[in-house]
Formats: sequence, C-alpha cells, structure tokens
Amino acid sequence: MGGVIKRNMNTITFAAMLLLVVTLIISCTPPALEPTPTTPIPTKPSTVVRPEIPRVNPPQNMPDDPIYKNPGEQPHGKEPMPLPNRTSHIDLDIPYGDAIGKHHKIITQAEFPLLKHPTIKTGTSGLLGYTETLRFDFANNSTGKIVIGKDDDELGTFLLFEHEKPIFEYKLTLDRATFYSIRGRDIQVLGHTYTIAEVNNYSVALFGKDIASNLYFRNNTELEVNNSKVYETRCKITPNSISYTLYAKGDDDNRNILLSPKESLSSNIKQKSFA
Repeated sequence: MGGVIKRNMNTITFAAMLLLVVTLIISCTPPALEPTPTTPIPTKPSTVVRPEIPRVNPPQNMPDDPIYKNPGEQPHGKEPMPLPNRTSHIDLDIPYGDAIGKHHKIITQAEFPLLKHPTIKTGTSGLLGYTETLRFDFANNSTGKIVIGKDDDELGTFLLFEHEKPIFEYKLTLDRATFYSIRGRDIQVLGHTYTIAEVNNYSVALFGKDIASNLYFRNNTELEVNNSKVYETRCKITPNSISYTLYAKGDDDNRNILLSPKESLSSNIKQKSFA
C-alpha cells in the first residue's frame, strides 16, 4: 500500500515539473512578429511612353531691311520704300547780313538727313559707299544772306541770293572704284533712286526709278533734266564723282532771288528734281 502511494506521488511530482517546464517555455517564447510589408519592385514597361511635346512651326524668314538693301536689288514697279529720319529741310543759324557759306561751308548727312543713303551692292558680298554733300562756301562769291527787303510790295525778312552768284554745289563722290565700273547699279541723289545708265570719260546719265526724272551730267556744261538743259547750272565730272553748281540767274530782268520765310528754293525756281 505504501509503495503504491509513493509511486503515485512521484508521478504527480513529474507531471507537475513537466507542466512547469512547458509553462516556462511558452512564457519565454517571443510573440510572433508581424509580417514586414515588402515594397514591390518596379518592372520595366514593355513599351516606352514618351511625353507629348507641342510642336511649334519654325519662324518664317523676315524680309531684308530696305535700309541695308541695295535699291537696285528691289523689284521694279513697286512703290519706293521711304528711309527713316528723312526730312527735306534743315535748320541753320545764319547771323543777319552774313552769307550761309561763312558759317556753314559744307553740309553733310550729319546735318541733313536727306543726304543719307544705302551703300551700293557690287557683288555677292561687296559694298560700295559714297558721300553726298552740299557746299555753300564760294569765298567772295558766297551768297545766301538774311536781309530786310521788299518783294512784290511785301516788306519783310528774306534770304537773298545775289544774281549770277552760286547758290550751292551738290557733289556725289564714290569711296572707291569709278562710275564706269558700277554701270547698271542703283544710286541715290538727294533722296531719289536712279540707275547708272550710261558712263564715259566726260558724262554720266542717271535714269530715275522712283521719280519721273532722268539726269544727264556732262562736264563743264549745264545739267540736263529729261532732255532739257537747266541754264542755271554747271556740271563737273571726274571718274569717281559728279557735281553741279546752281547759280542765281533769276528772272529775265536780272533780279536777285528773294526767299520769304517757309518758301522753298525749288518752288521759287520751279525745279524740284535737284533743288
């Protein structure tokens, strides 16, 4: 009897110890970790998608600036393109009683924008410059004085040009080359475009393009406008220059030329092509 009880006690003790060990194992076992979310690995698309970029048409070619374009290269029959800063008048300070040439010997494009012009195109890339000037200094023959006078019963202030004395000299000079070498090219004279039509050792003929006027320069003779001689003028010709001097011939009674304020010389002598 005693032996049976002892075996039962040992069995109970072993069972209790086994239960304790299991309990310790369970308590020491760390809790199960939450699964860590994984970032999906991007896969390469089978086709490349390109962004839509709006297309812009290329800019159209702009026309050449007429200021830098030889007038001879422009088509015939079109209206002439006016150049900027053009004016047909100039303001000069002239003391009372003095001639223009005493204070303003030579007028250039710096003072008179009408004397500005494009260069002459001589080839694919060649350009030829030239100058236009107005001369008023003729030493003792200089004229163009501010006076108080009377004209057709009008008493007032006038610009006086004495009879048979030079009023001005217009001169056009090429920077290089000669007129003969640029025949057929276009050139500007006092703001108007002409074609250099005929050239020889003693004459130059210019045919108007934007003005109904042809000019014929012959050395030591009168300037011809549309085949009519202007007897108040005298021309000079060199291989690279043309010029004419305008004289105050006046009317048949040999009167002086008197210009009233705001009256132009061209309207007074009835010559708008060159004065």
